[in-house]
Amino acid sequence: FRYHSLALAGGLAFPPPQGTFVNYEPPAFYNVQFKNLLAVNAFVTWIKIFKYLESVPFLAHLLKVFYTALPDTVGFLSAAVAIFVGFTLSHFLAYGDDLFAYRTLASSFVTLYRQLLGDFDVAEMEKSNRVLGPAFFVLWTLISTILLLNIFIAIVIDSYDKVRSQVDRISFGAFMKENAIPPIQEALKQIQKLTGDDEDEEDEDEEDETAKKILGTSAIAEYSADDMAAG
Repeated sequence: FRYHSLALAGGLAFPPPQGTFVNYEPPAFYNVQFKNLLAVNAFVTWIKIFKYLESVPFLAHLLKVFYTALPDTVGFLSAAVAIFVGFTLSHFLAYGDDLFAYRTLASSFVTLYRQLLGDFDVAEMEKSNRVLGPAFFVLWTLISTILLLNIFIAIVIDSYDKVRSQVDRISFGAFMKENAIPPIQEALKQIQKLTGDDEDEEDEDEEDETAKKILGTSAIAEYSADDMAAG
């Protein structure tokens, strides 16, 4: 997209001659698509972090909950999308001629999603249609917020219980104690060796070993002398 945009822009006059219209929309379009591709690529690249998080036990537990809930979530989303599309069509037909937020199917879809998050204007809906305005609002909130949302929460909780019964969860403190702290301690020891701070310890260890050898030799000599005296 980027190189194609540059190629198209290279064949256009800039700045445009006076009194002449030059269409810069084609290179601008491909440039925007290149930025969109970068945005999607950044998201996909960041998602790869889950591959490395699986090696962390307490995070792997959460990922297993996600994987366990995925099949049921797909079925739930299929039903939710069907309900969503049905309400989108009904709201578009009921308010599309009067309200700007429902002027198209896409805008109606976005407006209904915003209602899920608490952004709604019941007064405008009632002003546009006194009968269907309150009725659609109450029906949509009951089905989406109360019914669908609670079903999704139940799916996640059920998957969490399944994973917890199968896998022992390791706490963050236990993980740090068993996996993170030992490498740090080993690294500190290596740093001490490089800086020479452990020379005194090595000398002390050598002196202890020498003293042990001397004591052992003297003990053997005394034992041999005692045997000779006894003989």
